[in-house]
Amino acid sequence: TFDGFTAQDRDRVILDGAEHEIAAENGRFHITVTATGTGLYIYYTRLQYDVTVRYLKYNTAEPVNPDRDPIATMADQDFGTVVSYTAPRTFGGYALVDTQNMTQSTVVRSNPAQNVLTFYYTELQYTAEYKIIGDTGGTLSSTIEVRNSSDGFIGSTASADPGYAFSGWYLDEAGTIPAEAKATITGAELVPKVNALEPMPTTNVFYAKFELQTTDLTITRANTADESNGDQVFVYKITDNTDPARVYYATITGSGSVVIRDLPCVEYTVEQVNSWSWRYRDAAQTVALTEARTLTFSDPAVADAWLNGNSGVVANKQN
Repeated sequence: TFDGFTAQDRDRVILDGAEHEIAAENGRFHITVTATGTGLYIYYTRLQYDVTVRYLKYNTAEPVNPDRDPIATMADQDFGTVVSYTAPRTFGGYALVDTQNMTQSTVVRSNPAQNVLTFYYTELQYTAEYKIIGDTGGTLSSTIEVRNSSDGFIGSTASADPGYAFSGWYLDEAGTIPAEAKATITGAELVPKVNALEPMPTTNVFYAKFELQTTDLTITRANTADESNGDQVFVYKITDNTDPARVYYATITGSGSVVIRDLPCVEYTVEQVNSWSWRYRDAAQTVALTEARTLTFSDPAVADAWLNGNSGVVANKQN
């Protein structure tokens, strides 16, 4: 034998085109050289060796995945032959550093240390952004995260504003594609799955959807029997206590009622606008809407007469 080769058949030789057995007692063959010359041919076959492939973290000797190191073993490769291997661009949260040389080759040697193909990988980064569909209806505990693949995500939790209800996480702004394929969702909490995301520079966006919760409020004015004609006008102001700028008005004539439909489910203060019915001073009422409700006002008049008795002459004067 010699480097990378072994004799094909150590019990026979070819001498001048004829096969001869080697003497068994000493393993030698005696040659008689003739006047015309003698040729002795010994045939060898290539030895076989394994070629291994390793994925290492960039600038280290640490495997990307210790449980799979080496990544591949090409067994029983003939000595002296060229073996090639193509590595993936990404692997287990890591990206190939030298994408220009995704395919490497080596000549099979008898030294196992030389039969190794090594590819270096760097850890991927991922960006997750959390948004609210329509930018209204609630808040999010986090709006953006940038993480290494080995770190994992903290995620974001949706909290509904008063009058709204959280209705799910989605992958599209229209709220039609559920986010479960790319995240773990528990109630209103979403945690992205690293292995399901696109690495940077792509930004993975998740959308929280909130829906306005509405119901009806009925306002009733009773106990107006002291009105001779029963057509007294009552005006009530309904103020949203979560947003005082949001105000509604309801008008009732005599003993009657009015329904204000599709009010957001929040707390309201309902009070009489006294300039419209000055003989009455209904006390304000507060109501928290979670379902249809009715408020009744029945306070009697506080002024007995329509006029106050002042009969002084009022003359129009021109300045």
